[in-house]
This record gives sequence, structure tokens and C-alpha cells, in this order.
Amino acid sequence: MPSVVAVVTAYYRAVVARNYRRAFGYLAPGATGPTGHRLTLDAFLQLAHTLDGIGGPVTRFSIGASPPEVVMTLYRARYGPYHTHLQMTRTRHGWAISSLDRI
Repeated sequence: MPSVVAVVTAYYRAVVARNYRRAFGYLAPGATGPTGHRLTLDAFLQLAHTLDGIGGPVTRFSIGASPPEVVMTLYRARYGPYHTHLQMTRTRHGWAISSLDRI
């Protein structure tokens, strides 16, 4: 069963690669986004592309994990470093992201 750090690392590797469909696969069913609303694939893709348009794509990341919360430091070309918070939940397959405040 993958650890919290392994799941979040895989998620952000997909984000850095701009493979947002793969990244979406690391979200728990019913996961919520920055507005607190449930993220569908379409909503997630729209959010990812909007943030890329505003701040540029995520270029690298670092992790601070204290399950069930993970604090990420992300780097975008136009923003520089910023933090995002992910809540994790256990599923029958391991860990999944249940909410995030930014991509």
C-alpha cells in the first residue's frame, strides 16, 4: 500500500508533466477543490489549465507530510513558491487526496 508521501509525489509528478488526467486519478471519489465543490474530471482540467494560464505550469515541488494533512510548496514561473494544503483519506487501495486548496 503506497504511503501518503508516495501518493502525493506521484500526483505532483503528473502535474509537473502536465498529465492532468493521470493526476486526477490520485483524487478520492468526491474530492473537493479550492471552492469546496466536488471536482469532476472536467472541473479539475479546467482548474489546472486556468492556473497554468495565470501562473505558468508547476515546475517543481517539495513536501511536508503529517497525515492526514500534507503541505506542499509548489513553484510556478510567474508566482514563485507558494503553499497548497491537501487532505488525505484512506481508501481500500491506500491513500487518496480528498481535498486540496490549489493544484
